[in-house]
This record gives sequence, structure tokens and C-alpha cells, in this order.
Amino acid sequence: MRRTVFVCGLALVCFITIAPLLQAQRIKHDVTKIQAGMTTDEVRNIFGRPHEINTRSGPKGETQQWVYTEGKSQYLFLYFENGIYTGEYSRHGEKRRLP
Repeated sequence: MRRTVFVCGLALVCFITIAPLLQAQRIKHDVTKIQAGMTTDEVRNIFGRPHEINTRSGPKGETQQWVYTEGKSQYLFLYFENGIYTGEYSRHGEKRRLP
């Protein structure tokens, strides 16, 4: 009896932990909701926290690539310069610019 309760409890904890991760993988971000010139805070308020942020510093300042997971091996990349969204994004290996 104790073992059954333990196994059921463990399964419930695993489900509670993994369910949000599985849900996050199904998200498709609508890039038309953001626009060039938005700050990182404004984009974060719309899309949420990115899965990863890659940062580079150079003579013109800081550039960032934000990575959002949209599914199994599917990602959305957003590009920022000095904390401002450039309007460029990449999905499925194809770089684009918002109109």
C-alpha cells in the first residue's frame, strides 16, 4: 500500500514538473504582435522569457539573439541591438524582417 501511494505521488510530481515544459514546446509565437523599436521588456511582456539569450559586445554596443522554443527542434530567434528589437527574426533557418 505504501509503495503504491509513493509511486502515484512520484508520478503526480513528475507530471506537474513536466507538463509546463511540454506545453511550452507547443507555443507558436506570433511575430506580428511585436514591432521594430520595442525594448526587451516590451517584447518579454508579450512573448515571455526566452529559452536562451546569446549576447555579443562590439564597438557599436551589445547585440542579443533571443531563442524561443516552439516545438521539437523548432525555434524562433529575435535580434536586438542595445536593448531594442531590430525587427529581424529567424524561424526554421530563414532570416526575415518585419514589414
